[in-house]
Amino acid sequence: MKTALITGASRGIGQALAWQLAAHDIQVFIVGCRLEKLTATAERFPDKIIPIQADIGEA
Repeated sequence: MKTALITGASRGIGQALAWQLAAHDIQVFIVGCRLEKLTATAERFPDKIIPIQADIGEA
């Protein structure tokens, strides 16, 4: 199975890309600061989209 990692996927282009990839049977890990928004994105394809809360801007 193919896998993708998308940052900033809780809205906009990142969210649309996550949905498109999941619709094409690709496992998608989405990363962002707000878990509740990531979870809302994942609800459309709960078996394909895995939310991960992280702030990749901080080292």
